[in-house]
Amino acid sequence: MGGQRTGSGEPRIDVRRVQVGLPPGRLESIWREQEQFAVSQASADLEDFITRALKAEGLEAQGALVLVRHGPGQRGLPPLSSAGRWGFALDLTEARRTMDGGLLLFAEPPGHVRGWRAEAGMMTLWRTQDPDLTELAPGSPDRITLLGQARALEV
Repeated sequence: MGGQRTGSGEPRIDVRRVQVGLPPGRLESIWREQEQFAVSQASADLEDFITRALKAEGLEAQGALVLVRHGPGQRGLPPLSSAGRWGFALDLTEARRTMDGGLLLFAEPPGHVRGWRAEAGMMTLWRTQDPDLTELAPGSPDRITLLGQARALEV
């Protein structure tokens, strides 16, 4: 999980994806609308679900978990300040198509970008930098993502 380096000696971004499935039940929350997206706090059931998923990867949640809802034409993610920690995004949207947009993008030196498409029940874990989320296409369904930070479990 550690710091690979590019040929120029700069640290490479450390990203991995894990299929964890979708939590049982429906997402019920109150959303605070913002310019680019809407946010809400995760329910206790959702916190329990992500705690188990992270533990399976040798990680534990740290800090607040945030639900983010993007609609068509919206993009971006709230900052996580995940320096030295793992950041994670769990896609909770059941029906997704790549053409809907909402790709997670990671900038790599020297000037390359790596991206992942949304996939229901897929948890993307990263270190080094927070990703950007591309705009959702007009007419696409809302995308719901659980965001948070994690740290390695102490053994």
